[in-house]
Amino acid sequence: MNEQETPQDIPSQRLINQQIHASKCGKAKDLLDWMGAIQSQDFVMTKWALGLRAEKESLSKASQKYAISQNGIFRPVIVLDGNIVGIWKRITKKDLMLINTLLIKISHRTPFMK
Repeated sequence: MNEQETPQDIPSQRLINQQIHASKCGKAKDLLDWMGAIQSQDFVMTKWALGLRAEKESLSKASQKYAISQNGIFRPVIVLDGNIVGIWKRITKKDLMLINTLLIKISHRTPFMK
């Protein structure tokens, strides 16, 4: 804390430093570069933390129609540089959680097109 800051300034400074308010990170990659890592006890909260801070779209417009179903459900996709490069599935067994991944080659058809 510098000489001009007061204890009341700490909460707003934390929001800025953690990229929650006035984020300079547009994409998830920029955010991870800034933060180094994001840790959470809950997988859903980790996704929420990334989405809260990365304000710009991470998925290209062309890939969005494959990632979001017709009824608005987001499919579990792996995105690299704005393009879908795979899908993932979470499997929970007792005290163990596994993430299965399937990397795909993007062509004119994706696994989601019928």
